[in-house]
Amino acid sequence: MATYLYTTVRRLLSSTAEANTSDARLPKPDLRLSCTHAGPEHPRLRLDSDGGGSRNILLTENPYRAADGLIQACHACALERQASRTYRWKLIVGLMLPFALQALDATIVASSLPWIAQDFHEIAQMNWITSAFNLTNAAFIPFWGQIADIFGRHVAIQAVLIIMVLGSALCAGPPVTAYAMLLLGRALQGIGCAGLTVIIKVILADKVSLEEHATNWTVFSLIAGCSYGLGPVIGGE
Repeated sequence: MATYLYTTVRRLLSSTAEANTSDARLPKPDLRLSCTHAGPEHPRLRLDSDGGGSRNILLTENPYRAADGLIQACHACALERQASRTYRWKLIVGLMLPFALQALDATIVASSLPWIAQDFHEIAQMNWITSAFNLTNAAFIPFWGQIADIFGRHVAIQAVLIIMVLGSALCAGPPVTAYAMLLLGRALQGIGCAGLTVIIKVILADKVSLEEHATNWTVFSLIAGCSYGLGPVIGGE
């Protein structure tokens, strides 16, 4: 048994050493050719390489070091990064209010729930005000994902906003004898909140890189947290 284990471990170590040796023989990639804006319209800078020769590489605003020399990206790359950054922040600012709206609707009735049920004389059915919202919110998450894929993001988010307005109108306008209308309005608000959550995530995933997606979603998580906290304060006044 000991001989078998010794032979197996030795075979594994020898195969690992051979793999490392073969990887060392592979040529190292030339990192200085990372820019794709090669052409006569872009300025170039002539630098000496480690081997005594010379190379033409593109100018940059942000030079940095690599294993085989100084890397410089072209001015067009810097302009593209700036335009991408500006577009990302426009996207975040434009989606902030809809995302805050869906977070507010989730908790805005929390502190005023007993008084709403008392006005409608439905204290025994008070939990349905939140249950109607939560049920439709959970059930329509995959539905809005499919709608966004089939009809596009713009059509989907506009439809969601219309449903949110209708649900809010039904919640604000029913008489005290129409408790079912209040529940219908809360159900429509849950459908709209599910759509806003899903479509905003889809838009962010489509329009920004995966590297920036975590940073963007951190901003929206902070917005959601603040809105969840402000909901009971606003609803209880």
